[in-house]
Amino acid sequence: MHEHHHHTVNADSAAELKALVEYMVNHNVSHTEELSQIAAQLKETGNDVASEKTLAAIEEYNKGNALLKDALDKLK
Repeated sequence: MHEHHHHTVNADSAAELKALVEYMVNHNVSHTEELSQIAAQLKETGNDVASEKTLAAIEEYNKGNALLKDALDKLK
């Protein structure tokens, strides 16, 4: 499991900002993959409500990531 991490935004150009947004999209995808595994494990242990809440959180991540992808498209 990952420890808490902090991102500092320090982009000096439009190209760096674009690269940062692209990185964040991919980074968020990796988090949703981890959360999917957690949701499955919660379900396996009988924690159905927690599993459902985690799946709902994944849906929200996906909505946010879709918006970030739209923003990225505007930067190309």
